[in-house]
Amino acid sequence: MRSSAGRDLSGLRERIAGLLTHGDPESLDIAAALTGFLLDADDAQLLVAIYLAPQTPPTLRHRILGSFNALQFYTPAILPLTCTLIEGRFDDEAQFVAAYLADFGDMDARNAVIDWLSSQDLGTGSSSRRHYLDVLARDSAGKAAVIEFLRRSRENGHLVIDAGQLLLLAEAGDTWAQDELVRASYRYSGFDRGNAVTAIDFLREEEPQEAYFAARRLLVRHDLAVAADLMLEIDPERAGRELVERYGSAAPSLRLELERRLRVHLGGARLADLAAPLATSSRARDRTTAARLAAVIPPGVPLAWLGTLAGDISPNVQEAARDALRRRGLEASAMEHRALIRTSPKPLQWARLLTIFELVDPFFLWSRDDPSNLGDVLEALPFEFLDEAGQVRGQQLKQRGDAARKADKGH
Repeated sequence: MRSSAGRDLSGLRERIAGLLTHGDPESLDIAAALTGFLLDADDAQLLVAIYLAPQTPPTLRHRILGSFNALQFYTPAILPLTCTLIEGRFDDEAQFVAAYLADFGDMDARNAVIDWLSSQDLGTGSSSRRHYLDVLARDSAGKAAVIEFLRRSRENGHLVIDAGQLLLLAEAGDTWAQDELVRASYRYSGFDRGNAVTAIDFLREEEPQEAYFAARRLLVRHDLAVAADLMLEIDPERAGRELVERYGSAAPSLRLELERRLRVHLGGARLADLAAPLATSSRARDRTTAARLAAVIPPGVPLAWLGTLAGDISPNVQEAARDALRRRGLEASAMEHRALIRTSPKPLQWARLLTIFELVDPFFLWSRDDPSNLGDVLEALPFEFLDEAGQVRGQQLKQRGDAARKADKGH
């Protein structure tokens, strides 16, 4: 609902001013909605008097609150009237108002939401996501209120199945929630499908070996890339060895995800160390694995053995090694574009950026510690480049993922 930074909003502001001048209900409603497309919180000030006016209908007040929320605007003057919009109500509209007050309001506003929460449980009213619970849990007073809400819900016979809510209870010492998370760490079905990762993350603090086993089980049974992330975070040395072994026999779509995680978590030098013994193996399958891994090792990391594999007696090893040489060369070219992009004219900047996306897996371009990361480059470019780059990244990731899944059919 927000406008793009740098866009000229003078015309929109003039239109909103004209609508406010007309003052009829329809014009005010349109003005309230359009205000949410502006950028500055101060732009919402014009709506405060309308919001507080006794004759303003509840529907218009909700519309104005939508724009206040979009602009992250709050003033204590609106609190008494806003509290009447949630009093005795627990539907989606009331929950939106509660989330707004908790998110952008002051301490009095958050306390008002805590008071409102004290009279309900998970079985009350709407069954929506209850975003206000997440917002309240950001500070100690709100977290205590949410924990009490969840305990009251369970005592009243309502299931607590959300991973984040179970985690809050477990961290507060609730043994039932702790047991539920341990159980969820070994399941990826039913209610626990969305909880397994959170459960393993919780388990690793107290039982890292158990958490590692659960993550490995999740990868083996369900080919979930996030399971590889967990393994590498819990025990990078062990996970590196095991994931490289799994990589050798994995289908193309899983191989794509594993090579991404290995590079991001271990770095190019460590990944090269893991690939080197495979490059000199007597088994063609191992040499093929080394060559495939070489393709995602940054070109700044020397691989003396890759040229040898390009002339290997095995056609599969040759093909993989030559593809790796090609891809490493493309990434090296992309890094030359990266080095020149800031000093180039604007049209050429965009052309260089697109070229980088074509030459490098965009997964790495957003990875914080990767040598190809574009963070500092995008910060120096016009804002619209970031927005467009995000869209191109999404398209490129989808294309690469689709191609890998298509290749699975021949695996």
